[in-house]
Amino acid sequence: MFKVKWNERGEVVRHKARLVAKGFIQREGIDFEEVFAPVVRMESVRMVLALAAMRNWRVHHLDVKSAFLNDEMEEQLFLQQPPRFAVPGSEHKVLHLHTALYGLRQAPRAWNAKLDATLASLGFIKCATEHALYGKSTERGRLIVGVYVDDLIITGSQQRDIDDFKREMKGRFRMSDLGLLTYYLGIEVEQGRDAITLRQSSKAGGAGWSERLQAVSDTHGREDQALKGEHGGEGGRDTVPQHHWRAALSHAHSAGHHVRRRLSWPIHGGSA
Repeated sequence: MFKVKWNERGEVVRHKARLVAKGFIQREGIDFEEVFAPVVRMESVRMVLALAAMRNWRVHHLDVKSAFLNDEMEEQLFLQQPPRFAVPGSEHKVLHLHTALYGLRQAPRAWNAKLDATLASLGFIKCATEHALYGKSTERGRLIVGVYVDDLIITGSQQRDIDDFKREMKGRFRMSDLGLLTYYLGIEVEQGRDAITLRQSSKAGGAGWSERLQAVSDTHGREDQALKGEHGGEGGRDTVPQHHWRAALSHAHSAGHHVRRRLSWPIHGGSA
């Protein structure tokens, strides 16, 4: 499978080629059992960003390289050798999978189980109502991690705790440290000194919406202004350039969940 990766400006940054299994021919109860894997909801991501803005925390981004290849398969699975890559003289043989491949129905669940066990071993506790959100108390403060398949957002009260967590994860998986969060699930994120701004425009023809998470000082009593939103126009009515239509379609489902007619709600201060 060939895939194009975009940045927050809608520019192509990478062309990817990946060997993908034909999961659509797998039969439930024979080739796989459970397939559900939790991912963090956009509402929870916005809540974490609002908390970070209110407390002046920095939000970081980690990406797991070829995440599903870290999965250890419980089932016995075999794969036909891909065209043009068959071993000469052994074209009639099949490959025995020891790790998962993209395309397998059970691959997301297997990866989630692996990551969940890893975070638990590092002292993180899973949120009871949001199973893709984890928290950890350290000697220096608090650390929060949100998981969306192979994308991790990390924030906390101490930069040292964030750096320690990154080192731990890099020692267990092949990771890309993307630094401060700038782009996540089709949403542009701009982290300023006193606010975090969310936008969805580069892949929606320049319209979309803009949302501002405003840091609040409790001493000034402006707790009800922690989150401010504003529309960037009517949204969704601009024509998407034809050469971007594939990217627009790939994000249409995500945009439908993330964009709301009203994009503001109050955040009240308090302990977390």
